[in-house]
Amino acid sequence: MAKNLVNSGFRKLLLGVLLLTIVASGLVGFITVESAKNMAEIEKVIRASVVAAKTLTQLPEPYCSDTEGKIPEKVKQEMFDKISAKYNEIYSSGSEIQGIRLENLRNSVVGQEADNFRSLGGGIKSFENMAISLDGDEATAEVDMTTFARLRESNGRIFTPEATAHYKFSLVKEDGRWKISKEEFDVLPGQI
Repeated sequence: MAKNLVNSGFRKLLLGVLLLTIVASGLVGFITVESAKNMAEIEKVIRASVVAAKTLTQLPEPYCSDTEGKIPEKVKQEMFDKISAKYNEIYSSGSEIQGIRLENLRNSVVGQEADNFRSLGGGIKSFENMAISLDGDEATAEVDMTTFARLRESNGRIFTPEATAHYKFSLVKEDGRWKISKEEFDVLPGQI
């Protein structure tokens, strides 16, 4: 009988420890509805930033098909305005990265004429290992992505370069929306 009481007590203790472990594990991994919503918005902004970089420089027809034709100043200005409007949605106002990205895309629009190629868009091929850390109205996120671009060369050939990189983003909440304030990436070895 004493042996049964010891076994019964041991079972209760073991069951209690197991239950406590399950509860503690659940609390550690617990994500509030608000956190889940913020994380989803952050992922959406990150995806939008990468897709925008690949698609916003695609000229309207007939300029998209003619790799040797001139791009009228009016069309360039419309492209610059479209790029600026989209980047104001994605990047934090006044952030250094916004200015750099805007300048890069503007140069890409002008460069298509000078270098006799045309951007045909692009996007994200893979989006993996995302980790987001929230701290009030600030957040950081890391993700591994393979991106691609589609380019029409002067000989008419379509070229589709890809690159895989580990991205790091800092984000801030402005007027209730998550925006990127800092971005960096390291191309993974052998992935260009």
